[in-house]
Amino acid sequence: MRSAFGWGGNTRCAPIWGAPVSLGLHGAAITVLGLAQATQPEPPRPVRSIAVEILSESQFLSRTTPVAPQVSQPDAPDLVAQPEAAKDEALSPRTAKEIAAAPSGEPEMISADQFYASAVLNNSANTEVINNLPLLAPSEQTVQLCNIEAIEQVNASESALEADIVVGYAYGEILVDDTTVEVDGGALRSEREWYHFRFRCEVAPDRRSVSHFEYAIGEQIPHEEWDSHYLNSNDDFLD
Repeated sequence: MRSAFGWGGNTRCAPIWGAPVSLGLHGAAITVLGLAQATQPEPPRPVRSIAVEILSESQFLSRTTPVAPQVSQPDAPDLVAQPEAAKDEALSPRTAKEIAAAPSGEPEMISADQFYASAVLNNSANTEVINNLPLLAPSEQTVQLCNIEAIEQVNASESALEADIVVGYAYGEILVDDTTVEVDGGALRSEREWYHFRFRCEVAPDRRSVSHFEYAIGEQIPHEEWDSHYLNSNDDFLD
């Protein structure tokens, strides 16, 4: 069985990882993280609410029907999705064009000093999420919490991006060790374009919050590679 976290309004993300769970998270204003130059504390992030949909693996496959790869591939990737969201102006934003034109090679990791996933789980409106996460295996809880954090971090720090889906192992395996996750071959979707994405994440022992997160956004992924890596420009097939 596989699951994925879908964020936002009427947009849903079908299950890809672990127990089949699809979560919808309704819009939010995005704050800027990692910049301590402000003289006043930033306002709290808006309250979010989440809806849960349970799908079987066969239901997901009947909707997605990805192109079969010619060589051995890992299982379908983990997805995390959220809707378009209004974002605060960043102090040093990178444009999507700058990110796409970044030099070859792995970019330097950006370390976060503020974390957001716990706010989702501490929101009383998210009762279904709070009740369903413990039903997943511990390692899957770790992965899903880190996926939530990944989307939040990118949208908080990269004002030029509207990240809505993370594919954890589009180009490689996810490494999970109890409360840590390492993604070196991931993909991030923003405004219907995909970018190479990697991150390191560590969650608290109770898997209710993130204690460490760093990430890097790589080059834009050519369209001709999308199908073989379970990447999609829209979610129409999930309706």
